[in-house]
Amino acid sequence: MGRRIVVNGKTDFVGFKILDNIKIGEDEFHGEEVVKTLKEIAKREGSDLKTIYCKALAEYAKRHGPGNFQTMIGSFAPGGIKSDGQLEAMIINEVMTKFVDKDVRRLEIVKRCRDYGFKKDTPATADRIAQELLKRGWKVWR
Repeated sequence: MGRRIVVNGKTDFVGFKILDNIKIGEDEFHGEEVVKTLKEIAKREGSDLKTIYCKALAEYAKRHGPGNFQTMIGSFAPGGIKSDGQLEAMIINEVMTKFVDKDVRRLEIVKRCRDYGFKKDTPATADRIAQELLKRGWKVWR
């Protein structure tokens, strides 16, 4: 478990300081109220604050990490890093440009995924692209 520290008379795990009142954009954060609520949740669930913090951080990282189709810094520069979503959009545009008869084999999509650097998730990526093409009225052959 984490080493405990005292911050302004309040205790918390190392790395998580309890903040009193902070305004972030339009949201106002009342640290003591949030921590009190989290303690109640932890008690109800038979857990502890550290577990709730770790779960919340893991969920945040999953939502905001690579693959969530947000534009990455530097992606607009020539040769800049691209998110998976941007690469998928580039593959869709390439397929729609090359195969003008709205008819494509899934193997062609898989080849393009590999060309763009998808390795481990190539089948899933190809399936997502195929689904998008189907929505746009294309025929995708297996």
